[in-house]
Amino acid sequence: SVRSALSVDRHEGVLVFSGRMSESRSYGLVLLPGEPARGDFIGFARSLALGDVLMRLGVDAPPHVTVLHFRTDAETADRVFRSLAVEAPQPVAVTAMGLVWAVIPEGDFYVPEGGVYAGIDVRCTPTLRSLHDLSVGLAGRFGCEVISASGERFNPHVSLAVLRERPVRGFEIPRGLASGAFPARLALGVMGPYGTFP
Repeated sequence: SVRSALSVDRHEGVLVFSGRMSESRSYGLVLLPGEPARGDFIGFARSLALGDVLMRLGVDAPPHVTVLHFRTDAETADRVFRSLAVEAPQPVAVTAMGLVWAVIPEGDFYVPEGGVYAGIDVRCTPTLRSLHDLSVGLAGRFGCEVISASGERFNPHVSLAVLRERPVRGFEIPRGLASGAFPARLALGVMGPYGTFP
């Protein structure tokens, strides 16, 4: 049965859905790292994004690996999530690969005004690839519109920040993130500004 308000705590995987159940919105199927990786990502984002910041990880924008972004209504999004959760391994091991900087041109879907992206690529393991492919299949089965890079274009990463310009000095990934895989759990939520997770 459909609940008028899905109010299970977000740390258990399901987030509160506000608005009408039939309203089409953008949702994210993501992997949320636990501690200490969560804190390491937020601390690293704060250290490199000190200037004119459009987006930076923090309490309102927790670190995550996007599995899939898609558009649909809340009821359908919940069906996709619950179907995926039945088949998905929990937790998923995620391994940080390296720091990436990229210039984002104006008109970008996620950053319309353009800017400089800072993020950490993660290894696309067979498990992560399978999770993504399964998500794409479920989104198609339930009639959702896929809006993130998918298929061969799938590039798993953790976005740290979006800035107006790149800092001059260099940075190294914190030892805690570079030392091996960290566990992350599947979650669903409404996509926030700049592709953030609520």
